[in-house]
Amino acid sequence: MSVSFPFTTLEEFLFWEDRPAYPWSCFNRLFFRGQLDRAKFEDVVRAVLQRHPLLRAKARLRGRTHLEWVVEDPRPVIVWETGPVGGPFPPATHLDLLGETGIRFRVVSDGRDSDLVIQFHHACSDGIGMFRFIHELLIAYAIACGQTGEGLRLPPPD
Repeated sequence: MSVSFPFTTLEEFLFWEDRPAYPWSCFNRLFFRGQLDRAKFEDVVRAVLQRHPLLRAKARLRGRTHLEWVVEDPRPVIVWETGPVGGPFPPATHLDLLGETGIRFRVVSDGRDSDLVIQFHHACSDGIGMFRFIHELLIAYAIACGQTGEGLRLPPPD
């Protein structure tokens, strides 16, 4: 079942001003010693996205200018690659909110270490939201990998 709701004025601005030559994408890169467990990571991504509706929403145009978000089951793009870590950012393509959600993941591993690059569309999240998502992702992944400890739990949704 999908849910829809209107864009805010700022979200509309970020949507209409976004274009391949001047994208409204933000990137975060995380470096890990060791390799990420693919199955656990993908499960955790989908679970944490349940807590962030705009990061699992696509834009829908009604008429020529009326925009709304359509929130569905999260199926984010997660690309897994083998190659060197720690180098320049991998090439990124334009996030088209009419055809995909506003978040993508790329995991690169050299067999020992891993890079995780997360691409966010700014219409779906501000800086605080991006870091909150990453914070929750890391906590959920640690829990999925069997880590325990005082304070190791997801914060309540806000």
